[in-house]
Amino acid sequence: MKCAVECPCNAISFGDKVMFNGYEMWKPDVAKCTAYRVTNSKGGGCGRCLKMCPFNKEGLISHRAALWAAIKLPFMRRFLARLDDWLDYGKRNPVKKWWWDLEIVDRKVTVPENVNQRDLNKNPEAPSAQRLGLYPRDTIPDPARKEAAPVDRKEGMKRYDQARQENADRIAAEKEAAK
Repeated sequence: MKCAVECPCNAISFGDKVMFNGYEMWKPDVAKCTAYRVTNSKGGGCGRCLKMCPFNKEGLISHRAALWAAIKLPFMRRFLARLDDWLDYGKRNPVKKWWWDLEIVDRKVTVPENVNQRDLNKNPEAPSAQRLGLYPRDTIPDPARKEAAPVDRKEGMKRYDQARQENADRIAAEKEAAK
């Protein structure tokens, strides 16, 4: 997945999808992602996953056709992501800077230097090991809480491993039932 390759904090899974709140999805590790975005010293955000996504385009008919193919023909996804690289989509475009590429210094909006300046990785490799966390609703603090509440990272990683195992078991059961 292109978004997982381009994520600077390795918060998006390279592995299989998991079931989360009734949806099968590649669940990002929100604690890792938020920690990176909030502590980024050169501006308030990242957004590389959105900027590089081969299926998050401006609505041209050719892009809509690619999105349709990605949804209806899943075996085409890897090819479409490679085609996206080959056509240089997702490349940095200084004309289209996002709002979070700015920061406020001394009550003035400025353009920070060297923010989101990494180019596409056209020859990606999955990491040898990846530890992600999953934070279902029951692990999130009450929004009315006034004081800070740390995220339980160990519990999040345990939940992610459980979700992956449950998903693998579900897929195996579906394959067995289809025989």
